[in-house]
Amino acid sequence: MHSLFIDTTSGLTVGLLDKDFNWLLYENTAEKRPSEVLHEKVFLLLNKFNQTLTTVRLITIAGPGSYTGMRLSEGFSAIINWSGINVFSFYHFEVPQLIGVNSGEWVTNAFKKQFFCYKWDALNNSKTLLTHYDDQDAFTLEKTKELIRLNPFEIFSKVISLKLQRETYYFRTLEEEFGL
Repeated sequence: MHSLFIDTTSGLTVGLLDKDFNWLLYENTAEKRPSEVLHEKVFLLLNKFNQTLTTVRLITIAGPGSYTGMRLSEGFSAIINWSGINVFSFYHFEVPQLIGVNSGEWVTNAFKKQFFCYKWDALNNSKTLLTHYDDQDAFTLEKTKELIRLNPFEIFSKVISLKLQRETYYFRTLEEEFGL
């Protein structure tokens, strides 16, 4: 079975993997308004390889990312799931662990002058929002996007075998994000 991959955490990434988790097509754009093009890109991608939403499983990134971007993939995934199509998801900060990195830090811009940091080792993990971050050795969103592009079999075969279905992860609660 082919796998449709969507990442709307920052910009838009869409791709189609064959049954052996090799990229048939991978497209990462800095699209400023993914909501305006997501459906068309998915339609054209599936058409190009004679697939439909009923012949693929969906794999998405469940965060963390921009609030609007996360809501886009969350809504798309919900509709696909309601249609009875398998939907799997994982977090960007899980990518290093999926390829066997046993400890480290993952950091990305969390907007509002903050950085999101995820640290892990064999015993613990933690998530924090920071106002300053300068560790050049940390994994970043850009690095994990590249790891996904370069290591599709290793990552996606684990996501499927572990049946990962992560809840959408936002940097902040709705109250913190919108001052409710």
